[in-house]
Amino acid sequence: MKRAITRRVLALAIALATAVLPAFAGAPVMPNYDKVDTSRWRCRLCPFDLATEARGRLAAGAVDVRHAEARFGRDNGLGEAGAHADVNASFARRDDRGRHTLVEGVDLGLDSRYAEVRTGRHGRYDIAFGWQEIPHLISTDGVSSDGRRFDNATHREKQEASVTIDATRRLRLQGSYRREAKTGARETYADFLYQATGLAKPVDQTTEELGGRAVLTSRPLLVAADVTRSRFRNAHRSLEWENVSGAQRTGRLALAPDNVADAVSLHSRATLGRTRLSTRLTWGRQRQNDAFLPYSANARLALDPLPRAGLDGRVDTFAGVARLVSQVTDRLRLSLGHREQERDNATPALILTPVLGEAFATPPRPGRAYAWRKADTDAALRYRLAERTFVALGARIREWERSPLEIAGNEERAFWVDLTARSANGLVFSLKAERSVRDAAAFQDTARNNPLTRRYYQAARDRQLWRLGLDYHVVALNLSLGAEVDLADTAYPDSRLGVQDERDRGFAFDLSCAPTANLSLSVFVSSREADATTAGSDPFGAPDWRYGTADDVRTAGLAGEARGLLHPKLDLSLTFNQSLGRGRYETVVPDTALTFPDLVSDHRSLEVEATYRWRDRTAFVARWYREDYAGADWGLDGVAPDTIRNVLAFGRQPPVYSNSLFAFRIERRL
Repeated sequence: MKRAITRRVLALAIALATAVLPAFAGAPVMPNYDKVDTSRWRCRLCPFDLATEARGRLAAGAVDVRHAEARFGRDNGLGEAGAHADVNASFARRDDRGRHTLVEGVDLGLDSRYAEVRTGRHGRYDIAFGWQEIPHLISTDGVSSDGRRFDNATHREKQEASVTIDATRRLRLQGSYRREAKTGARETYADFLYQATGLAKPVDQTTEELGGRAVLTSRPLLVAADVTRSRFRNAHRSLEWENVSGAQRTGRLALAPDNVADAVSLHSRATLGRTRLSTRLTWGRQRQNDAFLPYSANARLALDPLPRAGLDGRVDTFAGVARLVSQVTDRLRLSLGHREQERDNATPALILTPVLGEAFATPPRPGRAYAWRKADTDAALRYRLAERTFVALGARIREWERSPLEIAGNEERAFWVDLTARSANGLVFSLKAERSVRDAAAFQDTARNNPLTRRYYQAARDRQLWRLGLDYHVVALNLSLGAEVDLADTAYPDSRLGVQDERDRGFAFDLSCAPTANLSLSVFVSSREADATTAGSDPFGAPDWRYGTADDVRTAGLAGEARGLLHPKLDLSLTFNQSLGRGRYETVVPDTALTFPDLVSDHRSLEVEATYRWRDRTAFVARWYREDYAGADWGLDGVAPDTIRNVLAFGRQPPVYSNSLFAFRIERRL
């Protein structure tokens, strides 16, 4: 239909030109429509492309890993030495009726595989299925208390499916199902009073989520509603172990209980002229009523019966967000926002009897139902001073209410200014300064901590932040560089015990250029340092020791790509990265400084890839990757299972290795 209209318009235009301009056109010229090729014409007003298109890609090969290293294969499925299949595939198709199909698979030969299938019709429906596996390998050299070696590793499998139906032009309905299963073992510790032991905690957990959504669009208004139910199931209710010394032989540790959570959300968005208002309201309820385990695994203890069979736990939550953005004038933009979160713990109060070390009972204590409320209100003005210069001013008020904690409430006020200036030659300058002051309610002694202690997230706080940025772009030279420096200082003026001060500073620099059309280079350097001081007390009184931490991470890297320089069909790329992390810890008691050895993490990697385009649709890809890692951890270095007098440790050592892989694959575009 569009083609017919276009032809008629073209014929009418030619006819008018011929009739109106005969004196200038000379002899009349008749159009020859047989020579007009309309096969590649496109409709710019159609909801989808009218052309039928299909494309695909298949890559198959192998990856050979030199050594088996846990950290090297931590999240990529390459923790074992030897050959691994390297298979990737994708296929996408659409037709002139708006129907589409997508099939994609990534790393199908590895434990980190991902697959997706999607089909549908534009404006009608969409159906999608997804599968993902995520390995997480931490170590393979741990030894549990019973002498068995085990891998500190987990493996997750995720499946999800969704159906979207456009019921009408304005109403869209969606249903979804997600499932995640996590299996493996993780390290944990448990103790019999002052005798601690490392344990292999079994992991066999499943989370399922069922959701539905409805979206109604009627310009200028959009309204949506979501309903979700999430269920968590743990195949292991507890972890039991045998004590290698002492009278009580069996210990028991409770694991995460089964639970269920429901949520209902309402969203809205309205645009009126130059003003947009959006809101989101979410109500949730979480429930847990797993059967209680006995107070102790020690049958010889005389204990009162549990007050009830299960917790009957219930927590109600609310989260609300509202934001208004208005372009008041061509120069002035206003932004207002409010966010509120609330957690109301409706779990019944219980009187429970704690048992220490499976050895003796302590006096009964009431359980504490933790509840809180948090509210943020912010406002910002952004004004264009000149054609390329902007200034923004903002303020924020944040309030906390907690029960029952030592500091029942806080209020924080923050103010910030942001200046951005751009020059005509590509230079961008930005400066931001922020100051925030947090007050604290009167201290109330609701816990058994030292009454002088102030927890850092409750204490009065004074924070200052500065950030300076420079960017420069030279289009003629294909050159781009950027630099940023930021500083943050935080003080806790009313904390006699606890964190006294914190400092955070960093800088980053990056440069990229493309001297020619087939050559590109980039380099970056960054550094981040953070340190803090904490005051403590041995005699439960005034501070008599201080603990200092200083951490820094420095990273650098470069990358280059050459396309067709050495050979018209050969592309080469090189990437090098290095990251050095260091942590320093020192405890200072009167007239004595006790310094721990530094924590060190040094990581370097080099990757080289070559792609040879053998045919128009076929290419050979070779990849070599090398990684060097050295770690030093005073908590692991030289700590055999029996090194610490009252702890049976795992005997793990920090990773130190050099490893590499070589991969070769054939890629074919379908």
